[in-house]
Amino acid sequence: MKPIEFHPDAVQEANDGVDYYDEVLSLLNVRRGLCGAGIAAVVAAVLVVALPIGFMACGLDFPGATTANLGYDLREKPEQLIVPAIGSAAIFACAGWATFAPAGQYRFDRTLVIVFLAGLYVWVIGAVSDLAPRHYKGMSNREAYPLLTLYVLGPPLLTAALLTVARVYRLSKGRRPRTSSKSAT
Repeated sequence: MKPIEFHPDAVQEANDGVDYYDEVLSLLNVRRGLCGAGIAAVVAAVLVVALPIGFMACGLDFPGATTANLGYDLREKPEQLIVPAIGSAAIFACAGWATFAPAGQYRFDRTLVIVFLAGLYVWVIGAVSDLAPRHYKGMSNREAYPLLTLYVLGPPLLTAALLTVARVYRLSKGRRPRTSSKSAT
């Protein structure tokens, strides 16, 4: 039986792969990306819940609004805000990841628009082609259905992943990332 021999060329090739892997990881800051995604998700969820409740609380100033209408709205609407809060948090979190995870300075607002428009495109195509999950009358806990979760979270996650890969690839090829258009004076 012949012993296994290691050739220096094979070791060098393996080290070259590790160096490239380390280089790519240096272009991706996971902690910064997770912090950006978490902060953006919390902000989105709070906004989605707080804005409608704030508008309803100010509803007494609108003509025709009664205290009974306000009480009904404040009791029933928060339950209906679960899916929009999850969807908005997903879009904001994905935009936060795609903005802050790659090395370089990217703008959150532009990334948010890209993630939102790509998700909207897929959601509209899914609704028009009748691929969107149906909501039947009397459905309880509809936000727990896996197909709805995949339908809401899939497009932003895919867009953020592709955007992050494109930005890291651009950096690994030596192209400078886009920086803020503000000039230091």
